[in-house]
This record gives sequence, structure tokens and C-alpha cells, in this order.
Amino acid sequence: MRRIRAPRDVGIGGRLGVVLMAVSLSTLAVTAFVDFVIWPLILGRTSSRAVDVLAVTLGFGGAVVVCTTASVVLAARLSRSVGRLSGAVRQVADGRTGVRVAPLSLGPEADDLVRAFNEMATKLESTDLSQRRLLADLAHEIRTPVSVLDGYLEAIQDGVVRPDEETLTMLRGQTTRLARLTDDVLSVSHAEDGRLNLEPAAVEVSDLVQSAARAAWKSYSDKGVELRVRTAPEDVRVHGDRQRLDQVLANLLTNALRHSVSGGSVEIGVSAAGQRRVRIAVTDRGDGIDAEHLPWIFERFYRTDVARDRDHGGSGVGLTISRAIVTAHGGHLWVESEGAGRGATFAFTLPTM
Repeated sequence: MRRIRAPRDVGIGGRLGVVLMAVSLSTLAVTAFVDFVIWPLILGRTSSRAVDVLAVTLGFGGAVVVCTTASVVLAARLSRSVGRLSGAVRQVADGRTGVRVAPLSLGPEADDLVRAFNEMATKLESTDLSQRRLLADLAHEIRTPVSVLDGYLEAIQDGVVRPDEETLTMLRGQTTRLARLTDDVLSVSHAEDGRLNLEPAAVEVSDLVQSAARAAWKSYSDKGVELRVRTAPEDVRVHGDRQRLDQVLANLLTNALRHSVSGGSVEIGVSAAGQRRVRIAVTDRGDGIDAEHLPWIFERFYRTDVARDRDHGGSGVGLTISRAIVTAHGGHLWVESEGAGRGATFAFTLPTM
């Protein structure tokens, strides 16, 4: 049975073609009107040659009128539409990334152009928001240790506090915190720029998961959280950097433990994902994540609980680095949660060998 395709909208080129066709048809129509209507009426008083000249003159004149009118109308529409688009481009160039352009109604080519512009503006707006958030988070992260250092150094200088071993140890901890923040920023920069040094080799997924669970067992046992492991029935291998994949699982297990309470449980499981891919998921039944936080959960230094600091809420870059590592392996990392208090699942897929 023959399928009938829906007609596509006519683009700018098609509309210009219609205009040219209208000009040609109008010329023929006026010429025919003169030859078959005007000529018989005045045949007795005018020669056939004069009638032919009149027909050509009227046909040419009609064509000029139709062509001029169509050109003026089309040029006006194009001018208004291009003016709207160029104005929006200037606004984006000036930093106003929230501007968007409505469809121009000039055909599919113009609609594709507007759609591409709006997508670009959306990405620029997201990048701008991410940069502002990053600067604010960095300022917040740096402010606390710097304030502590400045306060204690001033107190030591005034003789209020003695520089004993306990005080110096505390001050050294603050400088270590600043150094760790610098390392985190560099790690995220390298990961997002694709400058990760990967040493890929054959990795057995079951062994990878079991090893990560063994490494995290002590921390889970100390907090009283049960860690369950569910592996695939058959051996599955991936081509990847073992240390980097260990780092991803360590980050996900640490994150799950941080948001779990004593007596709770966390499961790390492996399953087939289809299309020669394997799925590894870490599921907790802890704090959960509100829907408003889900789009930002992998952003640098983002925390769902702003009251947490680096010592109690993590550095805020572990998930960002994990996503970059999974992406570098040709995989995809995402998060699922039904809301606060209902736990969360961090899962990623990798291509299998």
C-alpha cells in the first residue's frame, strides 16, 4: 500500500518560485485577454499588428505590476523578520542571554534558523548561570578557611591566642582545606575539558563492583548502613580505565552513605542495558532529591543542602568528575529520585566488549 507523505511547508526559495510563476502566468493571461477579448471588439478599427503590440504592452505592464507588488511585500516581511533576529543577536552579544525569537513564518529554513538561535541562547544562558553559581560557590568555599586563618593570626599577633601545637594544627587544617579545594577545581577543569589520562584495558564488571563494595565496607559498617551487592549472572567486560571506574563507584558509594541514616541500606547492582551496554546503579533509601535539584545535581560545587560545608557535605565536585569519567568511556550517568525522603538512584551505562 502506497504511503501518502504530508506536504512540507514551502520555504523562501519556493515562495520566490511561486512569485516568478505568478508573473509569467499574469503575462500570459493579459496577453490572451487582449488577443481573444479586446481584439475581436476593435478588429474593425485596429490592425492585428497594433493589437499584438497592445497585448504585449499590457502583458508586460501587468507582469511589472505583479512582480513589483510581490517583491515589495516579500521584501517588507523579510526586512521585519531579519530585523527581529538581528536585534535578538545583538542583545545576546550584549549579555542578555534570556532573549528568545518567535517563529518568523517564512518557511522551514527560517524556522530552523530561529530554533537553532533559541537553542544557542538557552545553552548560553545555562552556561552563564553555571559560571555565576561557580563563582558564588568558590567565594563561599574560600571565605570560611580564610576567615578562620585571618581571625587566629590576628589573635596571635595581639597576644590573645598562643601559637601552641593545637592552634597550629588547626591552622594547618585550614590551609590543607584550601589546597584540597584547589585540587578539586583543577580536577574538574581537566575532566570537563577532556584532559583525563585514561589507560583503558579489559575490566570485568563483577570484579569492579565487588572491589568497590569491599573498599567501602568499613565506612558503611561504622555508620550502621547495610551495603548489598547484586551482580550480573554472566561475566561482562568493558574497555576502560580501572582506576577511573573505581573512582566513579567510590564517589557514588560515598555519596549514598552520606545521605543514608543508621539502619538504612544501599544497593549496588549490575544489569544488562541492551545494545551491548551494561548498567551499574547505586540505590539508597535516604534523603532523596527534590525535583528542582535534579537538573543541577552534577554541576560543580552544587549541594542540595546549602547548610552542609565541605567537611560534612563533600567537596561538591565528586559527581561532576564522575560524570566526566563516564562520558570519556562512552557512557552516560544520570540520577533518579521520587523526592525528598524517598532515596535516590545514581546509574550509568558503559559499552561492553
